[in-house]
Amino acid sequence: MISNFLKSQVTHILLYFLFLTFVLSVFGYSVLTEINGQVACQQIFPDISSNNPFCEYIGYLTHQEVVSKNICFNPDRPLTRGELSKLVVESSDLSIKTEGNNFSDVSSDHTFYRYINTLHKDGIVNGYSDGTFRPDESVSRAAFLKFVHNSVRFRREYLFPETTQKQVFADVSTDNVFYEFVQNVSVATISNENGDSVAIISGYSDGNFHPNAKITRAEAAKILTNTMKYTQIETHNCEEYYCEDLYEGKISIPEAVINEVSIIGETTEGRQIVRHDFGSGCNTVLLIGAIHGDEGNTANLMHEFIVELTNEVSMIPAGTRVIVVPELNKDGIVATTRNNSRGVDLNRNFNTTDWQADTYIGNLYVPGGGGEYPASEVETRLLTSLTTDITPDVVLSYHSNAAFVVPNKISEAVDYAERYAEFSGYLYTGGEENNGFLYEITGTYENWIAEQLNIPAIVVELESKNDSEFDRNKEALWDIIQRDYY
Repeated sequence: MISNFLKSQVTHILLYFLFLTFVLSVFGYSVLTEINGQVACQQIFPDISSNNPFCEYIGYLTHQEVVSKNICFNPDRPLTRGELSKLVVESSDLSIKTEGNNFSDVSSDHTFYRYINTLHKDGIVNGYSDGTFRPDESVSRAAFLKFVHNSVRFRREYLFPETTQKQVFADVSTDNVFYEFVQNVSVATISNENGDSVAIISGYSDGNFHPNAKITRAEAAKILTNTMKYTQIETHNCEEYYCEDLYEGKISIPEAVINEVSIIGETTEGRQIVRHDFGSGCNTVLLIGAIHGDEGNTANLMHEFIVELTNEVSMIPAGTRVIVVPELNKDGIVATTRNNSRGVDLNRNFNTTDWQADTYIGNLYVPGGGGEYPASEVETRLLTSLTTDITPDVVLSYHSNAAFVVPNKISEAVDYAERYAEFSGYLYTGGEENNGFLYEITGTYENWIAEQLNIPAIVVELESKNDSEFDRNKEALWDIIQRDYY
């Protein structure tokens, strides 16, 4: 009799919850999934799971159209100054200003031109003393707060008021150039979804803020969401705290493509730089040829592998895409010169900590070989923008003719390089001084990738100056593409 009674009670409870779920769905409230005892938010991007601690913040910014619905969100990638400009303008609902051209490295057709120009016209940001903005440079956590602080003050001058409270974070002292911004933002509070008062930023468990660390896209999403709650500036009105009621449909990944060709821009002399896309998904391999114009055999290798990918596209794993840029330095290829048409070595022109205007090729001193300033060349800027936009999991750039493989400073790159050397028979030189080069190298693409994006990259030096060495590289390339631990 007790058993029947219990069964009856369980049945009534189950019916009650089924009825409650039905009522909530009919009247428009989100019915969220419970994972590990916690309510999970709606998954919008394939690389943001429902129980990701930043999911609700990323979702909120997406619902408010501050963040675009791209294929992937790349939560762990460092945020760039260009991306930050868009996020700040959109989250503060600033009026777009398109007149004028304030920075030498941000042309009017740049992806983030209108946002960078808006912030500059409103007096929220300034560029560097050399007249550049450096849109592809990553942003520190403290510098990010300066952007946010100044944009909020521009819209609501009474917000983020000067505070006399004692130093909040042990590692942001009063003599820190960003102290004012970190301090003012850190003492501001909002009411969370439970009605509790919480700080906009909380720092780390060790009591520090880590002001010089690069802020990730996910961390930026959380702070911007809290800031929008603080300013009460919203692009769209919504009923739920994180605006889940504005959600329109499920996540979707485009169908795999086979040699989808597009133009990423033009060289100094107006030649088109082309990319070839294969597959689809968040795992991305980027292949770059002919950064140096006198290394045309690397472009030939890339073109031969494009044919291979076209014929064997089924070998690309689901969720993986391969992007190939066979010729970056097209002007140099035509002229058969290492440098571009302005006499700059593109692989010495990237904005790295070791960039130098004057460079060396062997024992040859080359005045101005690194360019007038970092990323002074349009080809350099196009490649940095592409790399930042697609956020590859690994990058391979091809040169000739030293016959070795070199990883950049990211630890995962060592494994990629060692495996590539194993399959190709080239020498692995990762542990040697100058990584096997016999002269000083500065301002390289691979170092920029490591410093700004924290992405593994390897340099593959072909042995020949003329032959593409396709057969020697094919198996190594497929090994990179078919890995499952991106």
